[in-house]
Amino acid sequence: MNKIYGMLGMAKRAGKVVCGEKGCKDAIRFGKSYLVIIAEDTGVNTKKSITDSCNFYGVPKYEIGNMADNGHAVGNSFNAVISVNDEGFAKAIEKHILANNNGGE
Repeated sequence: MNKIYGMLGMAKRAGKVVCGEKGCKDAIRFGKSYLVIIAEDTGVNTKKSITDSCNFYGVPKYEIGNMADNGHAVGNSFNAVISVNDEGFAKAIEKHILANNNGGE
């Protein structure tokens, strides 16, 4: 998880991250989002709204971490939803997420 959070922090510093439900939905809708991270403790309505948008526009999404840890990774107190708006960062983060889910990393 530390590598994932480290890469999210780098993407944030590079200006390639959008946080929050509305900002993420806009990034998804306008084709700017390459990856969406949803905190596991996000509310049901927010989760459904973001999941529906990701499914409709074909953006990969993963439920990882909690709102506090995800927010801390991007310099906020908490974040339910994070959109990565750079293909390179998104692919690298997704690689680490998949490795982490398969017992790697």
